Amino acid sequence: SNSNSNSNECESESVDDVDTNMSTNIQDNTTLSKPQFCHDLPPEPDAGNGNENVIDIQIRGGGGKSARRRFESASTIHDLFNFAMNEDLSDGLGLGAFHLVTRFPRRVLNDVDKGRQLKDLNLGKQEMFLVEK
Repeated sequence: SNSNSNSNECESESVDDVDTNMSTNIQDNTTLSKPQFCHDLPPEPDAGNGNENVIDIQIRGGGGKSARRRFESASTIHDLFNFAMNEDLSDGLGLGAFHLVTRFPRRVLNDVDKGRQLKDLNLGKQEMFLVEK
């Protein structure tokens, strides 16, 4: 009863890669070790043009795994949690079972904050979050 059989709804690759990979991935997606989560994410913004509203986010999970992606500053904390789960950085934990933490200064984001926008957090142009249980 897996309702997520339509794998092309999940864009964990950047948009540029999706077109080229689409035809090869669709037929045989059972062998791909894709994360089990497929949460919606907003489109990844372009890096260019010195866009003030783009934040480069890196999230580091357990075992040294990490992933990086650009987000609009209007994106929400919920989008960061979805990204962490899509990239399998949360060790299979769902929303509410883990926090995202910055080190300097230490900030703890949890699912209670999920509706807040990134621009409300006074983040820099690049931020690293750690997954904590």
